[in-house]
Amino acid sequence: MWPIVVTNGLLFGGLITAWMLVAIFGSLRWNPEIWVNDYPPEIRAVLPPKSARARRQSLWVSVPSALVLVGLIAGLVIRLNEASGGFAGFLPIAAGLWIALQLFNLVDLVIVDWLIIETVRPSWTLLPGTEPFAGQRFYRFHFNAFLKGFVGITVASLVIAGALAVVDWLL
Repeated sequence: MWPIVVTNGLLFGGLITAWMLVAIFGSLRWNPEIWVNDYPPEIRAVLPPKSARARRQSLWVSVPSALVLVGLIAGLVIRLNEASGGFAGFLPIAAGLWIALQLFNLVDLVIVDWLIIETVRPSWTLLPGTEPFAGQRFYRFHFNAFLKGFVGITVASLVIAGALAVVDWLL
């Protein structure tokens, strides 16, 4: 079962990552202000609060992203259950979810945050008012966000797998 868990975790992690990269880069191109709350605190301190327009646009990005994410997570669980001929079990589901979501977390850190946002810094990722920070890099800030995601994903994977185990037990 474990090779199936790892393979499907990586497969669905790749799908989640591909979808999220499209959503992240597309929304950054559309309006980087959508992501203002994810900027380092030093930058947020000099920027105005997110505009009403950017808040509306955030919904146009976050709602479809969340729906696709839930669908892909459900697809992973269904795939694992089909491979096991019933409920795959708490640990296989938790591990599959953890692998899939941590893959995105890692790609987000290395490719999106460190490579594109901090190293390459294309003009379409910069908000007016951030010019004083042009020479600064915030690699540690992004690494700390990765660590928070690592913990959050670990907890979420365990909670989702636990909830599914309870549902399976009740049925």
